[in-house]
Amino acid sequence: LVPGADNAYNHGSGALAIKQIYTNNSVIVTSDGRLKTARPYNTKERAVARRCRDLGIVYQWNDSIAQKGADRARMHFGTTVQSVIAAFEAEGLDPFRYGVVCYDEWQAEVIEHPAIETREAYTETVREAGNRYSLRLDQLAWFVATAGA
Repeated sequence: LVPGADNAYNHGSGALAIKQIYTNNSVIVTSDGRLKTARPYNTKERAVARRCRDLGIVYQWNDSIAQKGADRARMHFGTTVQSVIAAFEAEGLDPFRYGVVCYDEWQAEVIEHPAIETREAYTETVREAGNRYSLRLDQLAWFVATAGA
């Protein structure tokens, strides 16, 4: 998979997430300092990192519970976006100003079927409108590890 332009395309979306990615090596992320304008963490950001450090939970995905039952669905470790948002807001910071918190929303996807001899016209909803919050876990982990001391 090679995009037609640099830093211009997504793979998956907020509405259609990729379930799993398998690779032989870790993902390489552009981190060239020549492409960044940097500054140290401020006092409020450090306080957010300390708050986030204590947000860990053990959870099961609801769809896995529905498919496998609560006794067979796998346990995961992490946090919720909502708790990270609350940590930023508790320090008076806008969580959406930071790349760790993401929010996507999408419109309903519908197909208009015209009338034909044997049936009337109708509208088919392929995907309901919705929204989803998400985290960039690599950024959250780095933030907590380096600012939360």
